[in-house]
Amino acid sequence: MTNPEVLWAEAQLLALDLESTDVDPRRDRIVTASIVTITPSPTGGKPQIETRNWLADPGVDIPDDATALHGITTDYARTHGRPAGEVVEEVSSHLARIWNAAVPLIAFNAPFDLTMLDAELRRHHGRGLDLSGPVVDPICIDRHLHPKRAEKRTLVNLCQHYKVRLDQAHTGADDAVAAARLAWRLAKAEPERIGRLTLGTLHNQQANWFREQQGARQRPPTPPRPVTSQRHRADRPTATADLRRSSRRQCLADTAGNHRHARPTSAAPQAWRTSSIARFLDS
Repeated sequence: MTNPEVLWAEAQLLALDLESTDVDPRRDRIVTASIVTITPSPTGGKPQIETRNWLADPGVDIPDDATALHGITTDYARTHGRPAGEVVEEVSSHLARIWNAAVPLIAFNAPFDLTMLDAELRRHHGRGLDLSGPVVDPICIDRHLHPKRAEKRTLVNLCQHYKVRLDQAHTGADDAVAAARLAWRLAKAEPERIGRLTLGTLHNQQANWFREQQGARQRPPTPPRPVTSQRHRADRPTATADLRRSSRRQCLADTAGNHRHARPTSAAPQAWRTSSIARFLDS
């Protein structure tokens, strides 16, 4: 179903970004959280932007690789951060007040952030994250629209590709605003495929796309076909073409395996490999 009159991106938007101790969303901890609410001006002027930021003491050491990205050291978090349980309770409560069927939550690599927030709530309060409305994940949408793009799909790279402003990467509020801008740009650039879909339809479409993307990422690369007979010698034109096609398939398979969200380690989060997006994008 589509609404031919309005794009969901022209209404109120909510954006979330978390910075963390490492890349496993179920094991690792939140260091900072940012929620940005973007409300369009009724007169067509600049939208109103409201930002909430939190700094948590995660209760564990922050690895140097993580500090190199977001700038928060273990000592700084312990000195200036609030107890993690208080932070995750306030973050989830703030989301619940704004996030609803008409106001989507935008998060770049949403399964990571939402899985981590859910795990932190369970760790500190014995309950999971309530899903109040639809989710929009720009990286999931971009992978669907452009599955063969070779560049890594980090927030920085996608902002550069779509000419979206990103003031300071790995600063929570700036990353959240950039994700919202990306979602807006995708909706405007692809109105029929993205922008005019109802939020419920887009929500469910992303669940399907994510599962397809995960399946493609987990399939082993196709090895080059060996030259096994005299009539398939490499100096024959047909054999040369076969080898070139095999090499190209191998290259594309290797490239697809590198499309990971930029985090403090090269290992893909466990949530990407094993958990279903159904909890967050198909509820």
